[in-house]
Amino acid sequence: MSPHMAATQLRRLDLIDAGTYSIWSARSAASLAMTFGWASQYRSLATDSSTPRSPQALMTRAVEDYRREVLSIQELASWYGQGSDRLQEELGPPHPADEIDEWDDDAPLFPDDEPRSPAL
Repeated sequence: MSPHMAATQLRRLDLIDAGTYSIWSARSAASLAMTFGWASQYRSLATDSSTPRSPQALMTRAVEDYRREVLSIQELASWYGQGSDRLQEELGPPHPADEIDEWDDDAPLFPDDEPRSPAL
């Protein structure tokens, strides 16, 4: 939360007066970090937050595809932005699909749907 947003919320709750609101809302997060001695942590977090990341669900599926030998370790490593040797060491070797596949080919595509009668 930005200092301005925090000051706004505190003012709306009548926890601070207008003068305090003016002073606090004018401060930046970087300025507060510098004032209270955590500027290096602030810079680190700011850098980390600007790093692009793939969605977690997509990465979960990508790891599963690697394990099923659908996706190569090199491709998965490029998505994670790290070396393929290190990633393979963490994940272990892939397994042939028939060893781990619990896929039911006869399962309905949308299991929650009621059976539908054909259109007339």
